[in-house]
Amino acid sequence: MKYLFCIESLPHNINELDKLYVELNCHPITDVDLWDQLKCYENPPHFGNVYCGVLFSGMKDVIESRYGFDVDWFINGTDTHFYVNRQKVCTCQGFFDQLE
Repeated sequence: MKYLFCIESLPHNINELDKLYVELNCHPITDVDLWDQLKCYENPPHFGNVYCGVLFSGMKDVIESRYGFDVDWFINGTDTHFYVNRQKVCTCQGFFDQLE
């Protein structure tokens, strides 16, 4: 059986990315936000990937509007990366270090 959500298949730095989301004062992610994404799929996707997509999309909106930085990401379970100005962001502090 293939599991739709497994904590081991989230990126190793998901707690740091969650922390950055909170520090940026992004809109809190709700069950409705996740459901809006999940119902777009014909077959159930990996829930962790959907969560990362919602998380990254929220941070992108804030970072681009507040700081004018380019934001990009790649999501695939544990091989998930978030980039700001083409620099990989692994920690909350790593993002704020880019502001200096």
